Amino acid sequence: HQELPFEKLVEELQPERSLNHPPLVQVMLNAFLLDIPQLNAQGLTLESLNVSADESKFDLTMYVLKAGQNIRVDLKYNADLFDAVRMEHLLDQFFQLLQQIVAAPDKRIASYSLLTETSRDILPDPTVALSEPRFEPVTDVFLSHVRRSPGQTAVRQAGHSWTYSELWSGVEAIARLLLARKVGRGEAVALMGPRSFGYIAAFVGIMRSGGVLLTVDRSLPVNRQRLILTEACARHLVYVGERGSGAEEWLHGMPGLEIISVAKDGSLETPPASISVPDITPEDAAYIFFTSGTTGIPKGVRGCHKGLSHLIAWQRSTFDVRPDDRCSQLTSPSFEVILRDVFLPLASGATLCLPDETADTASGDMVSWMDREGITIFHAVPTIGQAWLATMANGAQARKLRWAFFGGEALTDRLVARWRSVIPPTARIVNLYGPAETTLIKTFHVIPEQPTHGVQPLGKPLPNAQALVLNEARELCGVGEPGEIAIRTPFRTFGYINAPAEQQKRFVNNPFGNSPSDLLYLTGDRGRYRPDGVLEFLGRIDDQIKIRGVRIEPAEVDAILGRHPKVAACFVTAVQDANGENILAAFVVPAVASGTLATELRSYVSEQLPRALVPSAFV
Repeated sequence: HQELPFEKLVEELQPERSLNHPPLVQVMLNAFLLDIPQLNAQGLTLESLNVSADESKFDLTMYVLKAGQNIRVDLKYNADLFDAVRMEHLLDQFFQLLQQIVAAPDKRIASYSLLTETSRDILPDPTVALSEPRFEPVTDVFLSHVRRSPGQTAVRQAGHSWTYSELWSGVEAIARLLLARKVGRGEAVALMGPRSFGYIAAFVGIMRSGGVLLTVDRSLPVNRQRLILTEACARHLVYVGERGSGAEEWLHGMPGLEIISVAKDGSLETPPASISVPDITPEDAAYIFFTSGTTGIPKGVRGCHKGLSHLIAWQRSTFDVRPDDRCSQLTSPSFEVILRDVFLPLASGATLCLPDETADTASGDMVSWMDREGITIFHAVPTIGQAWLATMANGAQARKLRWAFFGGEALTDRLVARWRSVIPPTARIVNLYGPAETTLIKTFHVIPEQPTHGVQPLGKPLPNAQALVLNEARELCGVGEPGEIAIRTPFRTFGYINAPAEQQKRFVNNPFGNSPSDLLYLTGDRGRYRPDGVLEFLGRIDDQIKIRGVRIEPAEVDAILGRHPKVAACFVTAVQDANGENILAAFVVPAVASGTLATELRSYVSEQLPRALVPSAFV
C-alpha cells in the first residue's frame, strides 16, 4: 500500500494524538531498492543526491538506497531522544546482524548477537576472574575506632550521647551473656525492641558473639513475627526495653525460645567474666533478613561478614566518611539496609544519630530533625524521601548534609530537583542499586548537575563486582539492548535459608566460566547499558513490585488470600493511584456472596502480612 498517502491513513485510523510522538509509528524504514540507471551526458558532471530528508519526521528513520552492487544506509534520528554515539552503536549492531544472517540465515532472530567489538570494551567481561581481597569484619573495624578514639561520640539520641568506649562495653557484655547462654557460632539470635542505645549495643553484640543477627520488627503482625522466628530456627531472643503488659506474651509460647532482657540504656545482668569472645572470620554468617516470597512464606536471606565488610569499606572510602560525620538511622528493622545505617558510621569513627523512639520516620519532621542534629549523611527510599518533602514544615532544610543516598526504588529527576532545594549546593545525591541477595549495594551513580531525564541510571558497579545484562539465552546483550540484570561478585550472600527451588533458580553458574564457585544472581530486573558504560533500569521481567522500598511478590498475597474460605479465586497486582504511585489491588471472586467481604479480607490479610503487603483496594 505504498501509494496510500500517510495523511489519509492517519485520517482514516484516527489514532490517539500526542505532541510527544508522531501518530501510528515512531520508527520508519524507507527502502529504495530499485536499480537506478546510470546517466551520462557529454560535458556534464552528474552526482546522485541523498534521498533522505534533512530532519527525521519520526523518532528513528532508516533510509536504504541501492546503488549498483552497494546498499547505502542513512539513519535519521530525533536528537532530543538519542545522541550520535548511541546511533553509531546502533548502526554497528545492524551491520553485524546482517553479517550473521548472511552467514547463517536459518537461525532464529533472537539467537543472533548484538555484541560488537566496540561494545566489548564498554561492557563487563564475565570471563575475567574477580579479585577477592580480605576485608576485616565490621565488628573488628568498629573496635579499632574504640581503641583509637574511646571518647568520641558513637550514638546520640534525644540529647543523650554515648561514647565509643561506652558502646563497646555494652557490646562486649551482650556478646559474653549470649555465649554464656550457649549461643553457637552461626546460630540465629533474634533482636526486638525500640530505637535506643541498648538496641544498637545488642545489634552489634549479637554479631560480636558469633551469632547471626535476626531483627524482628514489632510492628509486623504477630503471625509474621512468629513465622520469621520459626523459619530462622531462633532459640534466643534479645528483648530491649520493658515488655508491655500482654503485648508480647505470645513469645513465651514459642517452643524452645529463651528471652534475654536488655534495658534501653544497655544495662543487663552481669555476664561471667571468664567467658571469652571468639574471633569472627570474614566467611562467617552475619545476619538473616526476610523478603517476600511467592509461596506465602517469606524468604530468609543469610549474609556473611565479608560481604557486609566489602560494602562498608567501599562506601566509607568512596564518599570519605569521617569521624566528624553524623549519620541518621531512619530504616525499619525489617530491612537489611539497617546494616548500612548502623555500621557505616561505627566503622568510620562517626556518630550514629537516632530519632526519638516514638518519632514517625515517614514524617516530614525528619527534615527538621536532621537539621537540628546536623546530619551530614542519610539513606532513604525515594518514596519516603518524597513523603518527607510533602509534609515538612515550610522553609525546612538540612543545612549540614553532605551525602543523600537513595535506593530500593527508581529515583526520578523530579525528586532530585526537589531535594536540591532543601540541601546545600555542595551536597551530592547518589542513586544506589543492589538486591539483598548480593549484599545491599552493587552499583551506584552520583547524580550530575544535570540529571538524566526521568528515572536516574543505576550507574557502574562496585569494585570486585559486575552487573551483566543477559538475554533469554543468557548471553551478553549489546549496548542499548534490554535484558535481565545479573550480579556477579564473590561478596554475595549465602542465599536463601528456606527456599531451595528459588535458590537454584536465582543463583546460577556463570555460563562464561567453569568454576563452581563463580555464580551469578539473576535479579529479575530489566536493564541496559548506555554507550558510556552506565547501567539503566527498565523495570521488572516478572510480577514483583516495590512499594516504599518493600519488595512484594503479589503471589505471596495471592497465596494468603486464597486460603480464606470465602475466596474462590483471586489475583493481586499493582495499580497506580491518583498520584501515580504503586498500590496493591486484589481482584477476588467470592465463594460466598457477602457485602462485608472486602473488610473481612483486609482484616484477615492484616493478621498475616506486613502493612505494605495488604492490598489498598479489594475488587
